[in-house]
Amino acid sequence: MKQSFLFIYFVLYLVAIVALIPAAGGGRIPCNALADSLARVYAEPIGIDVPAVIRTQLPRLTMGDRVLEKRVDTTIIHIQLTGLISPEERQSLTYTVEPIGDAPALSCTTNPASGTGTIAHAFDQTGTFRYKVIARVRRSIPENLPRCVKELLTNIKGKQLTTEARFEVTVRAVDFRTPC
Repeated sequence: MKQSFLFIYFVLYLVAIVALIPAAGGGRIPCNALADSLARVYAEPIGIDVPAVIRTQLPRLTMGDRVLEKRVDTTIIHIQLTGLISPEERQSLTYTVEPIGDAPALSCTTNPASGTGTIAHAFDQTGTFRYKVIARVRRSIPENLPRCVKELLTNIKGKQLTTEARFEVTVRAVDFRTPC
């Protein structure tokens, strides 16, 4: 019984020694290898995640051909940018929504903590409206990296990235008829 406890302690002692072997090298970080792997991550393109088609309804109360009342509901569209690395990038992110054709203008607010853009609009007319959303972000390198890695990644820091996507909103009228 006593020998089995000694064997377990010996195995734990060996595991601890093996775990400390990498730290015995002085704790040096291979700057070039780490900078190369981070450069590959930063070289990945960014993209916008937005639904291609949004369908919404415009409820109307009608009597015959006359529209008595419209109830306008707010349509909420969420936009997310993929490929962001650091929280600083999420804070510098801006979205611009440009209408295509005769579409009504939309505005987008950005949550700096998550990088999510939110469009809230009450469509009061029917039709199919097309938009182009443009995302702009300034690349930043996390502050907690070693100085030697930051020096190797100086050409990435502050680089302005832009990407765009298109989506459309289809607004359909739903009529509720009064009894005649």
